[in-house]
Amino acid sequence: KAPQWVCGWEVKPDATINQEQMQAHFDANPERWEATFGFLKSTDLAALPLGEHEILGRDVFAIVSEYSPKPHEDCFFENHLKYIDLQYVVSGEELMGVTTLDKVVPVQAYDETKDICFFAGDAEAEYVPATAETFFVFFPSDIHRPSMKSKEDVKVKKVVVKVLY
Repeated sequence: KAPQWVCGWEVKPDATINQEQMQAHFDANPERWEATFGFLKSTDLAALPLGEHEILGRDVFAIVSEYSPKPHEDCFFENHLKYIDLQYVVSGEELMGVTTLDKVVPVQAYDETKDICFFAGDAEAEYVPATAETFFVFFPSDIHRPSMKSKEDVKVKKVVVKVLY
């Protein structure tokens, strides 16, 4: 049974999502999450143009991109301090690495303008296929390594919804 916080969206939350943290943030900010899942439910994501789409001002917005996933050695772990990432692969497939802050080493200082910190890619992590069947939610404490190649010659279309933390 889907958790109440998915607001009726038919896509399954990935098992890596911290359910308690997600429920607590949903309870504290229901308007942000209802806007997020309302957008995901009511939008033809496959037809959504590339680029940025405002959902709830700068509190919630989506970034749509298309790319070929990269070789593992070209991918870094990352996290964000201002925004929570909801990542959903609309089409294609990539591999998603998920780990914790205690297992990673920063390779550069946090960039406040871009709200990102990169970490070395050689950390111990769980690797999960990212497909249209599931979505991921990454809080600032969730270190993730997106955009990794899982199959040859696959193009990915991804929606990343940024939700103010």
